[in-house]
Amino acid sequence: MRALRKAKSQIDFDFPLDDGPLALVPLAPTKKSKRTGAFTDNMALPVHRWFRYSAGFSAEWVAQLIDKHNLGKSDVVFDPFAGSGTTMLAAQAKGINAQGAETHYFVRRIANAKLLWNRPDEHQLLDLCELLLKKAALREKVQAAPTSALLQKCYLPQTLRRLTALRDTYTENFSEFGIQSELLWLAITAILRECSGVGTAQWQYVLPNKTKSRVRDPYEAFRSRVQLFSSDIGFMREQGAGSRASVEAADARFTTGGEAPLDSLMFTTQCRGALIT
Repeated sequence: MRALRKAKSQIDFDFPLDDGPLALVPLAPTKKSKRTGAFTDNMALPVHRWFRYSAGFSAEWVAQLIDKHNLGKSDVVFDPFAGSGTTMLAAQAKGINAQGAETHYFVRRIANAKLLWNRPDEHQLLDLCELLLKKAALREKVQAAPTSALLQKCYLPQTLRRLTALRDTYTENFSEFGIQSELLWLAITAILRECSGVGTAQWQYVLPNKTKSRVRDPYEAFRSRVQLFSSDIGFMREQGAGSRASVEAADARFTTGGEAPLDSLMFTTQCRGALIT
């Protein structure tokens, strides 16, 4: 298998353009990174790489702290600012239960969609992906592209039509399949950046004078993303990873971490460091 290719720059793709087999990588980094506060390293890890979250931090940092404090299967990790679920996934890779709190609906939905990795039928997910693509292609023929000036600045007309067709087809026909639906939603959401020709800064600000050298077609990007999900799901299951993990709609100022005991290991975002209670 060919190794996952690195993006040439921060404004380039966050997902490899190679349509060949993706390398199945370890559940946790094997080398100590010099950038334990960065999310970038997570883009080489199964499930973590499903969605690039600019405000995220390194899963390796979480793994290092779990090892440092000798946590076991009877312990619980709690993240009061869970974001896209890095802490929960890192804990799961070590078989430790984890809980998180996150007030932002969109980010929380991303986290919980990733935490569904051990529940779906990956073969059914691939079948639904192909069916959705077929229906979207039919819809695209009669669907006009959005007229938003900002969207037109960020996407080519055909790209806009296809992204809109994917979204509307999902909403009307594929939003009632439970776990599978959440992963299809995540796949559509995750490809928005790689389908745009406009350059972006690290925090996703649009850079009008920067452009990407290569832009993915929405249908190809969606299929590749779902295939990535499927391969990661299979790999994680083979590794025997997994534990209970969830992100609740809660304000960290008023939550106690649910079942997490007061002597649990508590993580916060990188700007706040780590707290050991």
